[in-house]
Amino acid sequence: MLAQGVASAERSLVLRFGYWIQHRCMLEFERRQIGSATAVTAVSHIDRGLLQELSGNPRIEVVPNGIDPAFYEIDAHCSEPDTIGFIGALDWRPTIDAVHHFVDHVFPRVRAKRPGAQLIVAGRRPQVDLAARLDALPDVELIADVPDMRDVLRRIAVSVVPIRVGSGSRIKILESMAAGCPVVSTSIGAEGLDVEDGVELLLADDAERFAENVARVLESRQMARDLANRGRRFVEDNHAWDRIVDRLDHVWATALGTKTGHEGG
Repeated sequence: MLAQGVASAERSLVLRFGYWIQHRCMLEFERRQIGSATAVTAVSHIDRGLLQELSGNPRIEVVPNGIDPAFYEIDAHCSEPDTIGFIGALDWRPTIDAVHHFVDHVFPRVRAKRPGAQLIVAGRRPQVDLAARLDALPDVELIADVPDMRDVLRRIAVSVVPIRVGSGSRIKILESMAAGCPVVSTSIGAEGLDVEDGVELLLADDAERFAENVARVLESRQMARDLANRGRRFVEDNHAWDRIVDRLDHVWATALGTKTGHEGG
């Protein structure tokens, strides 16, 4: 599913064909493995529906991604004004696509509204060409292989997730929210999270609207504070480990019980 989305966004016909082949192979692999599994977990209801449609396996339970909110509890008042943060794996195709899209189409629009805006791009293993491009851009700082991402989260005034392809749910959104950092995302970027536009975060799928949302957060401390507070509560109520570990234990216990029953028969 991911390979299909990457292929649709790829400009090179050769790479697009390669991703399409990968997509077909992965579909068949997933269909066989998921279809024969005793128990399967998905991180969202959307993913569960897709996996059930693919495999025909009804034994798929939703266990959302979890984090430790206490670990990310930082002093958000130390953030640098007009500083935007893009956090993600910089060796992953959907993230690379999102960085280029943001730098090409969104950040210039933000700068037109907020001339002092700065961008921090932080993540593991940035590709050489991506790193060279970001290093050459004014008002953009690349931080590679950050030992502790909280050091970046302390600095940024808004976290952006301009992902255009992918599936699952975004750990980076949960981490930003847990750190008390307001989030602006695309719909795909926030897919799999039970969030509402204007409540826990701001959503936009075109470059102009995305830039407007980023600028609104940078301009209004009250909006930033409200989004941050509601986002933090959302993580604590729905994605803290102590809220989801019982679900995972239940899936494991059910799987072991079913397996034991088959063996006994």
